[in-house]
Amino acid sequence: MTGKKLLELRKPSKRGRDYGFIDLLSACQHRTLRYYLVHEEQRKNDESCAARIGSLLEASLDGYDEAAKAFQEMYTKWKAANSKTIDSIKQLNKLYEEIILKHVEKTAEPAPLKRIKAESLEQLLTLVHDRNIEDPEDLNNYKPWTAEVYGETSFAFAKNMFDELGLGENDTFLDLGSGVGRVVMQVAALYQCKNSIGIELMETRAKFAKDMDLEFKALMAWLGMAHGEYELIYADFRDHKREINQSNVIFCNNFAFEEELNFELKTIFSDKLPENSRILVSKSLRDEKFRITEKTKTDGAAVLPIRRSFQGKMSWTDNPVTFFLHQVDSSELERFMDSRKDPAKRAVYEEEQRQLRPKYYESSSEQSQDVDPDLTEEENQNPTGKRGGCTTRSQWRTSTKRRRVANDNTESDDEDSDDSNSEASTQRTRSIPSQDASTRAASKRKRGRPVRSSGRSAPSSTSDSALQSLFTHTVKSISAVDRSAAAGCSVDTVEFTLSDDLPVEYQMCLKNIESAMRANWAAVKEPCYPSLIEKRMESDRVCFWKACLLKRRDVIQTKRIFILDEN
Repeated sequence: MTGKKLLELRKPSKRGRDYGFIDLLSACQHRTLRYYLVHEEQRKNDESCAARIGSLLEASLDGYDEAAKAFQEMYTKWKAANSKTIDSIKQLNKLYEEIILKHVEKTAEPAPLKRIKAESLEQLLTLVHDRNIEDPEDLNNYKPWTAEVYGETSFAFAKNMFDELGLGENDTFLDLGSGVGRVVMQVAALYQCKNSIGIELMETRAKFAKDMDLEFKALMAWLGMAHGEYELIYADFRDHKREINQSNVIFCNNFAFEEELNFELKTIFSDKLPENSRILVSKSLRDEKFRITEKTKTDGAAVLPIRRSFQGKMSWTDNPVTFFLHQVDSSELERFMDSRKDPAKRAVYEEEQRQLRPKYYESSSEQSQDVDPDLTEEENQNPTGKRGGCTTRSQWRTSTKRRRVANDNTESDDEDSDDSNSEASTQRTRSIPSQDASTRAASKRKRGRPVRSSGRSAPSSTSDSALQSLFTHTVKSISAVDRSAAAGCSVDTVEFTLSDDLPVEYQMCLKNIESAMRANWAAVKEPCYPSLIEKRMESDRVCFWKACLLKRRDVIQTKRIFILDEN
Protein backbone atom coordinates (compact mmCIF):
# COMPACT_ATOMS: atom_id res chain seq x y z
CA MET A 1 0.00 0.00 0.00
CA THR A 2 2.95 2.34 0.50
CA GLY A 3 4.07 2.29 -3.15
CA LYS A 4 0.82 3.65 -4.58
CA LYS A 5 -1.24 6.69 -3.80
CA LEU A 6 -4.50 5.86 -2.02
CA LEU A 7 -7.91 6.31 -3.56
CA GLU A 8 -9.97 8.33 -1.10
CA LEU A 9 -13.67 8.86 -0.57
CA ARG A 10 -15.05 12.09 0.83
CA LYS A 11 -13.87 13.01 4.31
CA PRO A 12 -16.58 13.87 6.84
CA SER A 13 -17.09 17.51 7.77
CA LYS A 14 -15.36 18.90 10.84
CA ARG A 15 -18.53 19.28 12.85
CA GLY A 16 -19.38 16.40 15.13
CA ARG A 17 -17.39 13.29 15.82
CA ASP A 18 -14.84 11.86 13.39
CA TYR A 19 -15.47 8.13 12.99
CA GLY A 20 -12.22 7.37 11.20
CA PHE A 21 -11.72 5.28 8.08
CA ILE A 22 -11.14 1.76 6.74
CA ASP A 23 -8.56 0.88 4.06
CA LEU A 24 -10.03 -1.60 1.55
CA LEU A 25 -7.68 -3.73 -0.55
CA SER A 26 -8.42 -3.98 -4.27
CA ALA A 27 -9.02 -7.54 -5.52
CA CYS A 28 -7.88 -6.58 -9.04
CA GLN A 29 -4.63 -5.12 -7.66
CA HIS A 30 -5.54 -1.49 -8.24
CA ARG A 31 -4.93 1.15 -5.62
CA THR A 32 -6.26 0.71 -2.08
CA LEU A 33 -9.43 2.64 -1.20
CA ARG A 34 -9.61 4.70 1.97
CA TYR A 35 -13.24 4.55 3.00
CA TYR A 36 -14.08 7.42 5.38
CA LEU A 37 -17.12 6.83 7.55
CA VAL A 38 -19.42 9.85 7.14
CA HIS A 39 -22.01 11.08 9.62
CA GLU A 40 -24.90 9.83 7.51
CA GLU A 41 -23.75 6.23 7.89
CA GLN A 42 -23.52 6.56 11.65
CA ARG A 43 -26.87 8.32 12.05
CA LYS A 44 -28.70 5.34 10.58
CA ASN A 45 -26.94 2.62 12.58
CA ASP A 46 -23.83 0.46 12.44
CA GLU A 47 -25.79 -2.40 10.89
CA SER A 48 -26.67 -0.29 7.86
CA CYS A 49 -23.04 0.80 7.49
CA ALA A 50 -21.90 -2.84 7.70
CA ALA A 51 -24.39 -3.92 5.02
CA ARG A 52 -23.19 -1.15 2.71
CA ILE A 53 -19.50 -2.08 3.08
CA GLY A 54 -20.31 -5.78 2.80
CA SER A 55 -22.13 -5.29 -0.52
CA LEU A 56 -19.19 -3.22 -1.78
CA LEU A 57 -16.72 -5.98 -0.93
CA GLU A 58 -18.94 -8.53 -2.69
CA ALA A 59 -19.01 -6.38 -5.83
CA SER A 60 -15.21 -6.14 -5.87
CA LEU A 61 -14.92 -9.94 -6.23
CA ASP A 62 -17.02 -10.05 -9.42
CA GLY A 63 -15.12 -12.24 -11.88
CA TYR A 64 -13.17 -14.08 -9.17
CA ASP A 65 -15.47 -17.04 -8.62
CA GLU A 66 -13.39 -18.94 -6.08
CA ALA A 67 -12.74 -15.88 -3.92
CA ALA A 68 -16.37 -14.77 -4.20
CA LYS A 69 -17.63 -18.15 -3.00
CA ALA A 70 -15.25 -18.17 -0.04
CA PHE A 71 -16.21 -14.60 0.90
CA GLN A 72 -19.93 -15.39 0.73
CA GLU A 73 -19.57 -18.29 3.16
CA MET A 74 -17.47 -16.20 5.53
CA TYR A 75 -19.79 -13.18 5.25
CA THR A 76 -22.87 -15.25 6.15
CA LYS A 77 -21.19 -16.56 9.29
CA TRP A 78 -19.92 -13.09 10.20
CA LYS A 79 -23.38 -11.51 9.94
CA ALA A 80 -24.84 -14.14 12.25
CA ALA A 81 -22.08 -13.91 14.88
CA ASN A 82 -21.11 -10.20 15.07
CA SER A 83 -22.84 -7.12 16.41
CA LYS A 84 -22.06 -4.92 13.34
CA THR A 85 -20.02 -2.36 15.27
CA ILE A 86 -17.17 -0.37 13.74
CA ASP A 87 -14.62 -2.76 15.22
CA SER A 88 -16.46 -5.78 13.80
CA ILE A 89 -16.54 -4.08 10.37
CA LYS A 90 -12.78 -3.70 10.51
CA GLN A 91 -12.57 -7.40 11.41
CA LEU A 92 -14.68 -8.18 8.31
CA ASN A 93 -12.20 -6.22 6.21
CA LYS A 94 -9.27 -8.30 7.55
CA LEU A 95 -11.08 -11.54 6.66
CA TYR A 96 -11.71 -10.09 3.16
CA GLU A 97 -7.98 -9.34 2.72
CA GLU A 98 -7.07 -12.90 3.75
CA ILE A 99 -9.43 -14.31 1.13
CA ILE A 100 -7.90 -12.11 -1.59
CA LEU A 101 -4.35 -13.15 -0.71
CA LYS A 102 -5.37 -16.80 -0.69
CA HIS A 103 -7.72 -17.11 -3.69
CA VAL A 104 -6.72 -14.29 -6.09
CA GLU A 105 -3.60 -14.80 -8.14
CA LYS A 106 -1.18 -11.93 -7.89
CA THR A 107 0.10 -10.49 -11.17
CA ALA A 108 2.76 -7.98 -12.14
CA GLU A 109 0.21 -5.57 -13.61
CA PRO A 110 -3.30 -4.68 -12.47
CA ALA A 111 -6.12 -6.57 -14.16
CA PRO A 112 -7.63 -4.88 -17.24
CA LEU A 113 -10.70 -2.73 -16.66
CA LYS A 114 -14.07 -4.42 -17.07
CA ARG A 115 -17.56 -3.16 -17.81
CA ILE A 116 -19.73 -2.98 -14.69
CA LYS A 117 -23.02 -4.85 -14.44
CA ALA A 118 -26.24 -2.86 -14.19
CA GLU A 119 -27.15 -4.27 -10.74
CA SER A 120 -23.73 -3.40 -9.30
CA LEU A 121 -23.84 0.07 -10.83
CA GLU A 122 -27.24 0.82 -9.31
CA GLN A 123 -25.96 -0.18 -5.85
CA LEU A 124 -22.83 1.90 -6.36
CA LEU A 125 -24.75 5.03 -7.40
CA THR A 126 -27.10 4.64 -4.45
CA LEU A 127 -24.13 4.31 -2.07
CA VAL A 128 -22.47 7.44 -3.49
CA HIS A 129 -25.76 9.37 -3.42
CA ASP A 130 -26.57 8.48 0.20
CA ARG A 131 -23.06 9.17 1.45
CA ASN A 132 -22.90 12.67 -0.03
CA ILE A 133 -26.47 13.90 0.36
CA GLU A 134 -26.98 13.58 4.09
CA ASP A 135 -30.22 15.59 4.09
CA PRO A 136 -32.40 15.07 0.98
CA GLU A 137 -34.38 18.20 1.84
CA ASP A 138 -31.39 20.21 0.64
CA LEU A 139 -32.41 19.26 -2.91
CA ASN A 140 -35.98 20.51 -2.48
CA ASN A 141 -35.16 24.17 -1.99
CA TYR A 142 -36.71 25.55 -5.19
CA LYS A 143 -39.62 27.58 -6.50
CA PRO A 144 -42.50 25.32 -7.59
CA TRP A 145 -43.42 25.16 -11.29
CA THR A 146 -40.25 26.81 -12.46
CA ALA A 147 -37.09 25.58 -14.13
CA GLU A 148 -35.66 25.08 -10.62
CA VAL A 149 -37.95 22.12 -9.86
CA TYR A 150 -35.91 18.98 -9.17
CA GLY A 151 -36.81 15.37 -9.82
CA GLU A 152 -34.56 12.32 -10.21
CA THR A 153 -35.14 9.69 -12.88
CA SER A 154 -35.13 6.14 -11.56
CA PHE A 155 -32.23 3.93 -12.63
CA ALA A 156 -34.50 1.33 -14.26
CA PHE A 157 -36.50 3.94 -16.21
CA ALA A 158 -33.38 5.62 -17.56
CA LYS A 159 -31.85 2.27 -18.51
CA ASN A 160 -35.01 1.23 -20.34
CA MET A 161 -35.05 4.42 -22.43
CA PHE A 162 -31.34 4.33 -23.29
CA ASP A 163 -31.45 0.64 -24.15
CA GLU A 164 -34.29 1.34 -26.59
CA LEU A 165 -32.26 4.16 -28.14
CA GLY A 166 -29.29 1.85 -28.60
CA LEU A 167 -26.92 4.25 -26.87
CA GLY A 168 -23.29 3.38 -27.55
CA GLU A 169 -19.68 4.43 -27.86
CA ASN A 170 -20.28 6.60 -30.95
CA ASP A 171 -22.83 8.82 -29.23
CA THR A 172 -22.34 12.10 -27.37
CA PHE A 173 -24.79 12.39 -24.48
CA LEU A 174 -25.99 15.62 -22.87
CA ASP A 175 -28.20 16.02 -19.79
CA LEU A 176 -29.74 19.52 -19.53
CA GLY A 177 -30.53 20.10 -15.87
CA SER A 178 -28.44 17.17 -14.65
CA GLY A 179 -29.04 17.71 -10.92
CA VAL A 180 -26.50 15.69 -8.90
CA GLY A 181 -25.31 13.89 -12.04
CA ARG A 182 -26.67 10.36 -11.51
CA VAL A 183 -27.96 9.94 -15.07
CA VAL A 184 -24.67 11.19 -16.53
CA MET A 185 -22.66 8.72 -14.43
CA GLN A 186 -25.05 5.91 -15.33
CA VAL A 187 -24.65 6.61 -19.06
CA ALA A 188 -20.86 6.92 -18.78
CA ALA A 189 -20.52 3.58 -16.97
CA LEU A 190 -23.12 1.45 -18.78
CA TYR A 191 -22.80 2.72 -22.36
CA GLN A 192 -19.33 4.34 -22.34
CA CYS A 193 -20.32 7.06 -24.80
CA LYS A 194 -17.71 9.12 -26.58
CA ASN A 195 -18.52 11.89 -24.11
CA SER A 196 -21.25 12.47 -21.53
CA ILE A 197 -21.99 15.97 -20.23
CA GLY A 198 -24.33 17.23 -17.53
CA ILE A 199 -25.16 20.92 -17.04
CA GLU A 200 -26.84 22.10 -13.83
CA LEU A 201 -27.87 25.66 -12.91
CA MET A 202 -28.57 25.32 -9.15
CA GLU A 203 -25.52 25.77 -6.94
CA THR A 204 -26.52 23.27 -4.22
CA ARG A 205 -27.03 20.43 -6.68
CA ALA A 206 -23.86 21.29 -8.56
CA LYS A 207 -21.88 21.07 -5.31
CA PHE A 208 -23.36 17.65 -4.49
CA ALA A 209 -22.60 16.55 -8.05
CA LYS A 210 -18.94 17.50 -7.61
CA ASP A 211 -18.63 15.45 -4.40
CA MET A 212 -20.40 12.46 -5.97
CA ASP A 213 -18.17 12.70 -9.02
CA LEU A 214 -15.01 12.30 -6.90
CA GLU A 215 -16.35 9.29 -5.01
CA PHE A 216 -17.80 7.63 -8.13
CA LYS A 217 -14.49 7.78 -10.00
CA ALA A 218 -12.58 6.50 -6.95
CA LEU A 219 -14.92 3.54 -6.43
CA MET A 220 -14.93 2.62 -10.14
CA ALA A 221 -11.11 2.62 -10.17
CA TRP A 222 -10.94 0.52 -6.99
CA LEU A 223 -13.39 -2.01 -8.49
CA GLY A 224 -11.40 -2.16 -11.73
CA MET A 225 -14.41 -1.01 -13.77
CA ALA A 226 -14.24 1.16 -16.86
CA HIS A 227 -16.39 4.18 -17.66
CA GLY A 228 -16.56 6.64 -20.51
CA GLU A 229 -15.47 10.25 -20.38
CA TYR A 230 -17.94 12.54 -18.65
CA GLU A 231 -18.11 16.08 -17.31
CA LEU A 232 -20.45 17.85 -14.87
CA ILE A 233 -20.76 21.61 -15.45
CA TYR A 234 -22.22 24.22 -13.10
CA ALA A 235 -23.79 26.78 -15.47
CA ASP A 236 -26.87 27.84 -17.42
CA PHE A 237 -27.14 25.48 -20.38
CA ARG A 238 -28.23 28.40 -22.59
CA ASP A 239 -24.67 29.67 -22.27
CA HIS A 240 -23.24 26.35 -23.50
CA LYS A 241 -24.69 26.06 -26.97
CA ARG A 242 -21.44 24.60 -28.24
CA GLU A 243 -21.97 21.51 -26.07
CA ILE A 244 -25.56 21.29 -27.31
CA ASN A 245 -24.48 21.51 -30.94
CA GLN A 246 -21.93 18.71 -30.50
CA SER A 247 -24.38 16.26 -28.87
CA ASN A 248 -26.56 13.79 -30.72
CA VAL A 249 -28.52 12.43 -27.71
CA ILE A 250 -30.07 14.98 -25.34
CA PHE A 251 -31.98 14.24 -22.15
CA CYS A 252 -34.02 16.97 -20.44
CA ASN A 253 -36.73 16.84 -17.78
CA ASN A 254 -38.49 20.01 -18.93
CA PHE A 255 -41.93 19.23 -17.48
CA ALA A 256 -41.96 22.30 -15.19
CA PHE A 257 -40.01 24.64 -17.48
CA GLU A 258 -41.61 27.98 -18.32
CA GLU A 259 -43.12 28.31 -21.80
CA GLU A 260 -40.48 30.82 -22.81
CA LEU A 261 -37.68 28.44 -21.87
CA ASN A 262 -39.29 25.52 -23.68
CA PHE A 263 -39.71 27.68 -26.78
CA GLU A 264 -36.06 28.69 -26.59
CA LEU A 265 -35.05 25.03 -26.23
CA LYS A 266 -37.12 24.10 -29.28
CA THR A 267 -35.47 26.86 -31.29
CA ILE A 268 -31.96 25.79 -30.26
CA PHE A 269 -32.64 22.14 -31.06
CA SER A 270 -34.15 22.84 -34.48
CA ASP A 271 -31.45 25.31 -35.53
CA LYS A 272 -28.28 23.86 -34.05
CA LEU A 273 -28.53 20.08 -33.71
CA PRO A 274 -27.29 17.84 -36.52
CA GLU A 275 -29.74 15.74 -38.52
CA ASN A 276 -31.06 12.57 -36.80
CA SER A 277 -30.13 13.81 -33.31
CA ARG A 278 -32.44 12.39 -30.64
CA ILE A 279 -34.05 14.38 -27.83
CA LEU A 280 -35.79 12.92 -24.77
CA VAL A 281 -38.05 15.40 -22.97
CA SER A 282 -40.82 15.05 -20.39
CA LYS A 283 -42.88 17.80 -22.04
CA SER A 284 -43.35 17.43 -25.77
CA LEU A 285 -41.90 20.13 -28.02
CA ARG A 286 -44.48 19.43 -30.72
CA ASP A 287 -48.25 19.42 -30.27
CA GLU A 288 -50.06 16.22 -31.16
CA LYS A 289 -52.18 18.07 -33.73
CA PHE A 290 -49.28 19.98 -35.26
CA ARG A 291 -49.03 19.92 -39.03
CA ILE A 292 -46.82 21.87 -41.38
CA THR A 293 -48.56 24.78 -43.09
CA GLU A 294 -47.53 28.12 -44.53
CA LYS A 295 -47.88 29.61 -41.05
CA THR A 296 -46.03 26.86 -39.15
CA LYS A 297 -43.24 26.03 -41.59
CA THR A 298 -40.84 28.31 -39.65
CA ASP A 299 -41.74 26.74 -36.29
CA GLY A 300 -39.00 24.60 -34.78
CA ALA A 301 -41.51 21.78 -34.29
CA ALA A 302 -41.58 21.31 -38.07
CA VAL A 303 -38.24 19.47 -37.89
CA LEU A 304 -38.83 17.78 -34.51
CA PRO A 305 -41.30 14.92 -35.11
CA ILE A 306 -42.21 12.61 -32.20
CA ARG A 307 -40.96 9.08 -32.80
CA ARG A 308 -42.29 7.37 -29.66
CA SER A 309 -42.86 7.81 -25.93
CA PHE A 310 -41.75 6.09 -22.71
CA GLN A 311 -43.40 5.84 -19.30
CA GLY A 312 -41.59 5.31 -16.03
CA LYS A 313 -40.99 6.42 -12.46
CA MET A 314 -39.62 9.74 -11.25
CA SER A 315 -38.78 10.75 -7.68
CA TRP A 316 -41.29 13.63 -7.47
CA THR A 317 -44.51 11.69 -8.14
CA ASP A 318 -46.02 8.24 -7.65
CA ASN A 319 -47.72 8.42 -11.05
CA PRO A 320 -45.88 7.30 -14.19
CA VAL A 321 -44.17 10.11 -16.11
CA THR A 322 -44.08 10.19 -19.91
CA PHE A 323 -40.94 11.08 -21.88
CA PHE A 324 -41.22 11.92 -25.58
CA LEU A 325 -38.56 11.02 -28.11
CA HIS A 326 -38.02 13.69 -30.78
CA GLN A 327 -35.67 13.23 -33.69
CA VAL A 328 -34.27 16.05 -35.80
CA ASP A 329 -35.64 15.29 -39.25
CA SER A 330 -36.11 17.96 -41.93
CA SER A 331 -37.40 15.57 -44.61
CA GLU A 332 -41.07 16.33 -43.84
CA LEU A 333 -40.45 20.07 -44.13
CA GLU A 334 -38.56 19.57 -47.38
CA ARG A 335 -41.47 17.56 -48.81
CA PHE A 336 -43.87 20.32 -47.83
CA MET A 337 -41.74 23.02 -49.48
CA ASP A 338 -41.37 20.88 -52.59
CA SER A 339 -45.14 20.28 -52.78
CA ARG A 340 -45.78 24.05 -52.90
CA LYS A 341 -44.06 24.19 -56.29
CA ASP A 342 -46.22 21.55 -58.03
CA PRO A 343 -50.06 21.34 -57.70
CA ALA A 344 -50.04 17.58 -58.26
CA LYS A 345 -47.47 17.00 -55.53
CA ARG A 346 -49.40 19.35 -53.28
CA ALA A 347 -52.60 17.32 -53.65
CA VAL A 348 -50.77 14.09 -52.91
CA TYR A 349 -49.03 15.61 -49.87
CA GLU A 350 -52.25 17.04 -48.39
CA GLU A 351 -54.07 13.75 -48.86
CA GLU A 352 -51.27 11.93 -47.04
CA GLN A 353 -51.52 14.41 -44.18
CA ARG A 354 -55.27 13.84 -43.90
CA GLN A 355 -54.74 10.10 -43.65
CA LEU A 356 -52.19 10.57 -40.85
CA ARG A 357 -54.41 12.78 -38.72
CA PRO A 358 -56.23 11.22 -35.74
CA LYS A 359 -59.98 10.69 -36.23
CA TYR A 360 -60.93 13.08 -33.45
CA TYR A 361 -58.80 15.75 -35.10
CA GLU A 362 -60.74 15.38 -38.34
CA SER A 363 -64.10 15.66 -36.56
CA SER A 364 -63.33 18.44 -34.11
CA SER A 365 -61.03 20.63 -36.19
CA GLU A 366 -62.23 20.35 -39.76
CA GLN A 367 -65.91 19.45 -39.62
CA SER A 368 -66.94 21.59 -36.67
CA GLN A 369 -65.06 24.67 -37.81
CA ASP A 370 -65.10 24.54 -41.61
CA VAL A 371 -68.45 22.96 -42.58
CA ASP A 372 -71.56 25.17 -42.63
CA PRO A 373 -74.77 23.09 -42.79
CA ASP A 374 -76.64 25.98 -44.50
CA LEU A 375 -74.30 26.02 -47.53
CA THR A 376 -73.69 23.56 -50.32
CA GLU A 377 -70.49 21.51 -50.52
CA GLU A 378 -69.10 23.86 -53.19
CA GLU A 379 -69.91 26.93 -51.11
CA ASN A 380 -68.34 25.36 -48.02
CA GLN A 381 -65.10 24.77 -49.88
CA ASN A 382 -64.97 28.38 -51.12
CA PRO A 383 -67.77 30.54 -49.68
CA THR A 384 -66.51 33.85 -51.03
CA GLY A 385 -64.00 32.88 -53.67
CA LYS A 386 -61.20 33.70 -51.22
CA ARG A 387 -59.83 32.20 -48.04
CA GLY A 388 -60.61 33.84 -44.72
CA GLY A 389 -64.39 34.51 -45.07
CA CYS A 390 -66.26 37.68 -46.03
CA THR A 391 -64.13 40.81 -45.96
CA THR A 392 -66.37 43.34 -47.80
CA ARG A 393 -70.03 44.33 -47.62
CA SER A 394 -70.74 43.07 -51.12
CA GLN A 395 -69.35 39.62 -50.26
CA TRP A 396 -71.40 39.57 -47.08
CA ARG A 397 -74.63 40.50 -48.92
CA THR A 398 -73.95 37.78 -51.51
CA SER A 399 -73.36 35.18 -48.80
CA THR A 400 -76.53 36.26 -46.96
CA LYS A 401 -78.63 35.95 -50.11
CA ARG A 402 -77.33 32.43 -50.68
CA ARG A 403 -78.25 31.44 -47.15
CA ARG A 404 -81.77 32.83 -47.55
CA VAL A 405 -82.28 30.99 -50.82
CA ALA A 406 -81.09 27.75 -49.20
CA ASN A 407 -83.47 28.28 -46.28
CA ASP A 408 -86.38 28.98 -48.65
CA ASN A 409 -85.71 25.76 -50.55
CA THR A 410 -85.47 23.70 -47.38
CA GLU A 411 -88.71 25.07 -45.98
CA SER A 412 -90.51 24.59 -49.28
CA ASP A 413 -89.60 20.90 -49.25
CA ASP A 414 -90.73 20.43 -45.68
CA GLU A 415 -94.14 22.17 -45.98
CA ASP A 416 -97.16 19.97 -46.80
CA SER A 417 -99.31 22.65 -48.47
CA ASP A 418 -99.05 26.03 -50.16
CA ASP A 419 -100.89 27.66 -47.29
CA SER A 420 -98.37 26.54 -44.68
CA ASN A 421 -95.55 27.54 -47.03
CA SER A 422 -97.08 31.00 -47.41
CA GLU A 423 -97.48 31.34 -43.66
CA ALA A 424 -93.85 30.33 -42.99
CA SER A 425 -92.72 32.77 -45.67
CA THR A 426 -94.71 35.56 -44.04
CA GLN A 427 -93.21 34.83 -40.60
CA ARG A 428 -89.74 34.69 -42.06
CA THR A 429 -90.25 38.00 -43.89
CA ARG A 430 -91.28 39.67 -40.65
CA SER A 431 -88.15 38.52 -38.85
CA ILE A 432 -85.80 39.69 -41.61
CA PRO A 433 -85.27 43.44 -42.16
CA SER A 434 -85.97 44.81 -45.61
CA GLN A 435 -83.19 45.08 -48.14
CA ASP A 436 -83.38 48.86 -48.17
CA ALA A 437 -83.09 49.04 -44.39
CA SER A 438 -80.08 46.72 -44.29
CA THR A 439 -78.43 48.69 -47.10
CA ARG A 440 -78.94 51.98 -45.28
CA ALA A 441 -77.61 50.48 -42.02
CA ALA A 442 -74.58 49.05 -43.80
CA SER A 443 -73.77 52.43 -45.38
CA LYS A 444 -73.41 53.98 -41.93
CA ARG A 445 -70.88 51.44 -40.73
CA LYS A 446 -67.19 51.27 -41.47
CA ARG A 447 -66.19 49.49 -44.61
CA GLY A 448 -65.32 45.81 -44.28
CA ARG A 449 -67.58 45.13 -41.27
CA PRO A 450 -70.39 42.59 -41.74
CA VAL A 451 -73.91 43.24 -40.51
CA ARG A 452 -74.20 42.35 -36.83
CA SER A 453 -77.21 40.16 -36.33
CA SER A 454 -79.59 40.85 -33.46
CA GLY A 455 -79.44 38.32 -30.64
CA ARG A 456 -83.24 38.39 -30.35
CA SER A 457 -84.05 37.34 -33.90
CA ALA A 458 -85.47 33.89 -34.42
CA PRO A 459 -83.15 31.22 -35.77
CA SER A 460 -83.51 29.53 -39.12
CA SER A 461 -85.90 26.63 -39.45
CA THR A 462 -83.04 24.45 -40.78
CA SER A 463 -81.54 24.29 -37.29
CA ASP A 464 -85.00 23.76 -35.84
CA SER A 465 -85.74 20.81 -38.14
CA ALA A 466 -82.31 19.30 -37.43
CA LEU A 467 -82.95 19.49 -33.68
CA GLN A 468 -86.38 17.92 -34.14
CA SER A 469 -84.80 15.18 -36.27
CA LEU A 470 -82.32 14.41 -33.49
CA PHE A 471 -85.23 14.14 -31.06
CA THR A 472 -87.05 11.76 -33.43
CA HIS A 473 -84.03 9.49 -33.98
CA THR A 474 -83.16 9.18 -30.29
CA VAL A 475 -85.96 9.75 -27.78
CA LYS A 476 -88.90 8.84 -30.01
CA SER A 477 -87.08 5.87 -31.53
CA ILE A 478 -87.63 3.87 -28.32
CA SER A 479 -91.05 2.29 -28.56
CA ALA A 480 -93.41 1.47 -25.71
CA VAL A 481 -92.42 -2.17 -26.03
CA ASP A 482 -88.80 -1.29 -25.44
CA ARG A 483 -89.80 0.65 -22.32
CA SER A 484 -91.77 -2.22 -20.83
CA ALA A 485 -90.55 -4.29 -17.92
CA ALA A 486 -91.10 -7.56 -19.78
CA ALA A 487 -88.27 -10.09 -20.08
CA GLY A 488 -85.92 -9.41 -22.94
CA CYS A 489 -86.55 -5.63 -23.00
CA SER A 490 -83.19 -4.03 -22.32
CA VAL A 491 -80.89 -1.39 -23.66
CA ASP A 492 -79.22 -3.95 -25.92
CA THR A 493 -82.46 -4.48 -27.87
CA VAL A 494 -82.79 -0.79 -28.84
CA GLU A 495 -81.27 0.34 -32.11
CA PHE A 496 -80.62 3.98 -33.00
CA THR A 497 -80.47 4.75 -36.71
CA LEU A 498 -78.69 7.65 -38.41
CA SER A 499 -80.46 9.81 -40.95
CA ASP A 500 -78.68 11.05 -44.05
CA ASP A 501 -80.70 14.28 -44.06
CA LEU A 502 -79.00 15.53 -40.89
CA PRO A 503 -76.11 18.03 -41.19
CA VAL A 504 -72.64 16.69 -40.44
CA GLU A 505 -72.44 18.23 -36.96
CA TYR A 506 -75.62 16.51 -35.76
CA GLN A 507 -74.62 13.15 -37.15
CA MET A 508 -71.40 13.50 -35.17
CA CYS A 509 -73.13 14.17 -31.84
CA LEU A 510 -75.88 11.56 -32.36
CA LYS A 511 -73.58 8.73 -31.25
CA ASN A 512 -72.61 10.67 -28.11
CA ILE A 513 -76.30 11.09 -27.25
CA GLU A 514 -76.87 7.39 -27.93
CA SER A 515 -74.07 6.29 -25.58
CA ALA A 516 -75.31 8.65 -22.84
CA MET A 517 -78.86 7.30 -23.13
CA ARG A 518 -77.61 3.73 -22.91
CA ALA A 519 -75.60 4.63 -19.79
CA ASN A 520 -78.73 6.16 -18.19
CA TRP A 521 -81.17 3.45 -19.30
CA ALA A 522 -83.06 3.48 -16.00
CA ALA A 523 -84.16 7.10 -16.61
CA VAL A 524 -84.77 6.59 -20.33
CA LYS A 525 -87.20 3.69 -19.65
CA GLU A 526 -89.53 5.99 -17.68
CA PRO A 527 -92.77 6.75 -19.60
CA CYS A 528 -92.41 10.46 -18.87
CA TYR A 529 -88.96 10.67 -20.46
CA PRO A 530 -90.09 11.85 -23.96
CA SER A 531 -92.31 14.60 -22.56
CA LEU A 532 -89.56 15.82 -20.21
CA ILE A 533 -87.04 15.99 -23.03
CA GLU A 534 -89.56 17.77 -25.29
CA LYS A 535 -90.13 20.44 -22.61
CA ARG A 536 -86.40 20.87 -22.22
CA MET A 537 -86.05 21.33 -25.98
CA GLU A 538 -88.60 24.10 -25.92
CA SER A 539 -86.95 25.91 -22.98
CA ASP A 540 -83.36 25.50 -24.23
CA ARG A 541 -83.99 26.03 -27.93
CA VAL A 542 -82.60 29.58 -27.95
CA CYS A 543 -79.38 28.36 -26.32
CA PHE A 544 -79.17 25.63 -28.88
CA TRP A 545 -79.66 28.07 -31.78
CA LYS A 546 -76.85 30.26 -30.44
CA ALA A 547 -74.65 27.16 -30.17
CA CYS A 548 -75.36 26.40 -33.84
CA LEU A 549 -74.07 29.84 -34.78
CA LEU A 550 -70.90 29.33 -32.75
CA LYS A 551 -70.31 25.97 -34.49
CA ARG A 552 -67.98 24.65 -31.77
CA ARG A 553 -70.54 24.38 -28.98
CA ASP A 554 -73.42 22.70 -30.80
CA VAL A 555 -72.39 19.17 -29.73
CA ILE A 556 -72.08 20.21 -26.07
CA GLN A 557 -75.43 22.02 -26.06
CA THR A 558 -77.20 19.14 -27.80
CA LYS A 559 -75.98 16.62 -25.21
CA ARG A 560 -77.07 18.97 -22.42
CA ILE A 561 -80.62 19.00 -23.81
CA PHE A 562 -80.97 15.25 -24.32
CA ILE A 563 -79.28 13.85 -21.18
CA LEU A 564 -81.25 14.17 -17.97
CA ASP A 565 -78.44 13.83 -15.41
CA GLU A 566 -76.14 16.50 -16.87
CA ASN A 567 -77.54 19.56 -15.08
